[in-house]
Amino acid sequence: MLALRKLTSLTLTAALVTAAPAAAQCFIPDNLDGPCWEPTDVNLPDLPAWELEAGGMCYQQCGVVSKDPALLLWDTPIANNCGQFTSDVKVIDAVSGVTLMAGKAQMDYTRTWQEANTVPPFGTEYQVWRFAVKIDLEVQPLPASPCYVPPCMAPGAYAESFWYGYVDWAQDCATGQFTNASVLFHNCDDFIHHPGLSDHPALGVGFHPGQYYAIVAPDNAAQPFDPTALAPARSGALTAEAVRNVNNLLVPGACTKEERITNGVHQVLGAACLCPLSLNSNAQAAVHFDGFGSCPDATGIPSNFTSLQVWNPSLGLRWYELIETSIGSWTSPTVYPGREAPILAEGFFFYHDSCAAGVAGVAADTLDMMYGAKTVDGFQVLPSPIGGANTQNFLDMASNYSSPGVFLPLLGSTKPSDHLIYVNM
Repeated sequence: MLALRKLTSLTLTAALVTAAPAAAQCFIPDNLDGPCWEPTDVNLPDLPAWELEAGGMCYQQCGVVSKDPALLLWDTPIANNCGQFTSDVKVIDAVSGVTLMAGKAQMDYTRTWQEANTVPPFGTEYQVWRFAVKIDLEVQPLPASPCYVPPCMAPGAYAESFWYGYVDWAQDCATGQFTNASVLFHNCDDFIHHPGLSDHPALGVGFHPGQYYAIVAPDNAAQPFDPTALAPARSGALTAEAVRNVNNLLVPGACTKEERITNGVHQVLGAACLCPLSLNSNAQAAVHFDGFGSCPDATGIPSNFTSLQVWNPSLGLRWYELIETSIGSWTSPTVYPGREAPILAEGFFFYHDSCAAGVAGVAADTLDMMYGAKTVDGFQVLPSPIGGANTQNFLDMASNYSSPGVFLPLLGSTKPSDHLIYVNM
C-alpha cells in the first residue's frame, strides 16, 4: 500500500475530530491493512465542508476552447456505508454568483498517504485522504450558461448529467487545517450518451460528440490550473496498494480489510483523440491495465482484474481497454497539490472477487464498468509508517456497474459501487 493504508467505514471516529492536538494528526491509519477479509471499521477524521475557486473547462476535439471561473462547494461528507460517503456539491458561476449545477456526490474512500512540499519555502507536510467520486449534476434553469455546462443538459434534453473523478482532503500535519483538491469530468457522447448502452442516450445528431468537460479546484491566483499542460501517457508495473469490495460478503453490515495487490501492469497501448478519432492529439490514451491480489479463493486464485477491449468505432464503442484523458496540470510547485496532473480514467473490466467465490448467491466473476482518476507528480510522497512504495503516481477507481451478465443500460448515471481498485505505479 502506498504511503498509508486506505479504507473507509460507516462511522467517523469521534476521537479524530480536529480538536485533537495538531501534532497528533499525522500519521492516522485507516484500519484497512490486515488479514484477508477480516471485519474492520474505517478510521477517518471528521472531514469539513469546503469552498474553492475553480475552473470550468470545455474541450473540443481534445483541445481546450474555454475556461471560465467558477466556485466549487462540497458540503460535509455523510457516511452511509463501509468507506462510502455522500456530499452535496454545487457548481456556482464566479461572475454572477448563480448556481449552475448541483447534485449529491457518491464518494468511495480508497487510500491515505503523507506528502510534503519540497520546494522553498518547503517543509509543509500533509496527510491526504482520497475518494473516487461519481455524481449526477442537475442543471439549474438559466437563460444562458458557460461552456462547461454541457448541451445534454439544455432544454429538451436531460435535467442531469453524469460526472466522475476524485476529491482529496489534505490536512496540514502542523496546524491540523484542511485544504482540498477535486476534479469532475463529463466525457463526450460515445462514452456517456451511447444510444445502445446509456440511460441518457444522445438524440438526433448527438449532444456533444466532439466535446468533453472538466471542473477543477483549486484554480486561482495562488494555484492556477493550465488546461493545455497535458501529461504524457506513462507505462509501468504496479508497485502496491489494493482492491476491495465495499459490501462485506462474510459479515453483512461490516467493513472488510483490503486485499493487497501483488503484481500487475499499466501498459500504454497508444495515444490519440477519441472525441472524435484523430491521431493529431495525445490527450487520450488506451491502456492495458491488470492486477492480481493476495487473498486466494478455494481454488487458489486471488482477486484479479483486467481491462477489456470494447472497440468498434463504427458503432461508437471507443473503450480500447482503459481510456485515460489528460486535462492539464496545476502550475505552482509551492501550493497544494503542487504541479500535479489529473488524468481521468474509465473502462470495462473483467473482475474476479476471491472473497465472493463460494458465497451462495454471489457471483465471483463479473463485468465491471470502472470510473476514476490517475494523478501524477505533485508534492513529494513520504514513506509510509506501514511500508509501501514511495511514488507520486496513483490510480483510483470505483465500479458503477458490476454484474455476471450484460443487462442494459450499462452507463449514463450514478449507480452503487461494488469494487474498488487503487494502485501505485
